[in-house]
Amino acid sequence: MPSKFVGAKLIELYNRLIKYDKSLGVYKNGEDNNYPSRVERIINNSATAKPSINLFRKYIVGKGFGNSLNDFVVNKDQTTLRRFLFNVAHSYAYQNGVFIHVDYNLNYNITGLKVLPYKHCLIGKKDDKNWSGKILVYDNWQGESGKIDRNKINEVDAYNPNPKVIQSQIKKAGGIKNYKGQIFFYNPEDTIYPLSHIDNVLNDADSEFRVSQYKNTSLLKGFFGKKMVITPPIVESELRKPDDQLSEGEVAEKRIKERALESFRNELRSFVGADNVDGIFHFELDYDAEGIDKAIKFVDIDTNIDDKLFAHTERSVSQNIAKSIGVPSILIDNSDNSIFGNSGALLDAARSFFQEQRMEDIENLTRSIFNPLFAKFQDFPMPEGGLKIIPLFQKTNETNHES
Repeated sequence: MPSKFVGAKLIELYNRLIKYDKSLGVYKNGEDNNYPSRVERIINNSATAKPSINLFRKYIVGKGFGNSLNDFVVNKDQTTLRRFLFNVAHSYAYQNGVFIHVDYNLNYNITGLKVLPYKHCLIGKKDDKNWSGKILVYDNWQGESGKIDRNKINEVDAYNPNPKVIQSQIKKAGGIKNYKGQIFFYNPEDTIYPLSHIDNVLNDADSEFRVSQYKNTSLLKGFFGKKMVITPPIVESELRKPDDQLSEGEVAEKRIKERALESFRNELRSFVGADNVDGIFHFELDYDAEGIDKAIKFVDIDTNIDDKLFAHTERSVSQNIAKSIGVPSILIDNSDNSIFGNSGALLDAARSFFQEQRMEDIENLTRSIFNPLFAKFQDFPMPEGGLKIIPLFQKTNETNHES
């Protein structure tokens, strides 16, 4: 017997692609520009990733830059420096990158800073010196709100604080009133777009959500809490034939009994309540019984939910996520045993450890974003020695500006 061809190929479930789209003039961030949205969705759906990322953000923000500096207004929306720091930390914690819109005046000083939604920003075409001079901003790159409208794509110059460059851009725009400003892109990696901090555990975070979704579906659609009501047939089998196979009298009798069946089921719905309508089955069955059981019988259906089925999976994926971000488990585990079963010294040690883990992030953000931008900000009271973020937990006698 001749052998039959059998082909097989391992299909990779997900791999971020960065390709240049000639038609739009941008580098895609993932297939269909979906990487930032996918990261955001998976984090928000994960019971471990979201609190871990929120904690990551919290430790970066710390206590801000001190009371007087925290209240400094950085744009026309009256965003304070403290809130601006929070927005920077949020984008960085989720996406490992930050896009910031920069406004200038005619003295080429910065007059406004605003963090843009990361998923709205894409890098434009690079020149022969590997420089992308444009950032393109649009709120529908994935086409979720209909076809991409090129007329709504906002093309903005990439950040370059050189006064001659700014002067040229203002002139080209037709004056300061028409000038769109620039966009500063913080990317700590040597790639067009950085990978998220949880990129290596995206599947774990997604699995955590899928397990939760499976449990929820099982509770709603499975046999959990269901009852079965058994009654003798209200419409006899002889009358369940097509009408053209019944006599006029039988058809009339069939209609009466069909109405009786519907009335019974409506009464049953009223009896169990609207919230429990999905939890009851009605079976018509000929069976041997006596007394009330002959007329109607209620049967409880055993649950089909095994709450231990994914116990190991839930533990392992949660540990992987926390490990990837460097969060000690006792800082995100809200069970009574984890909170009240650990000493204050152990919690302090965990907080101190996580803060040390974040110091490099804090220093990089301060050095690469805050000090360069605010050194050029109009009338900003730059402290001697530059801006420094005050840690959330300070050691004794440790000071950092005004707290």
